[in-house]
Amino acid sequence: MLPFKRKKVVFKAYLNKSRAYFRLITNMKSLTRIVISGIISGFAIMVLYVISIASGYPSIIGSFGASIFLLFAVPKSEFSQAKNLIAGHFLASLIGVAFLMTFGANFWLLPIALCFTVVGMQVLRVSHPPAASNPIIIFFSEPSWSFIFIPTLFGAVIIGLIAFFYRKIMAKGKPSSCNS
Repeated sequence: MLPFKRKKVVFKAYLNKSRAYFRLITNMKSLTRIVISGIISGFAIMVLYVISIASGYPSIIGSFGASIFLLFAVPKSEFSQAKNLIAGHFLASLIGVAFLMTFGANFWLLPIALCFTVVGMQVLRVSHPPAASNPIIIFFSEPSWSFIFIPTLFGAVIIGLIAFFYRKIMAKGKPSSCNS
């Protein structure tokens, strides 16, 4: 294909995607869902911020922010399910803290802890990508064993509960139930 024809094809594909996106944001139902998910995300992060500050580990907000995005922006994704959210964060923090407490914060142990986290989540079928950052947070903040429960487990349960009620509210008025 000639270079100018190839550019024309790429540009045309880009325009088609842009039109689809524009239709999405001009559709009032879609736009309403997007805005509501943003508001609920802000509420969830506010709750988690208070929990994180009270526990003394505000760095956990980073991984929870990505979790919130998954649960409210793409709720039907396998990664957005409550089991994956809670078990993924718990497993990742357990591995991170166990490595930190057993071997110390040596630079070469972080990649190994992350490796165990990624493998463990896949083997146990609880993959939740944002949780994979927990060992990184743990190695930089060097928390105690309590980090596994507060803010990690407690925070993940709070996100899961907010997502549960969000999905119930969004399912009202639909002909079929929300299976996400």
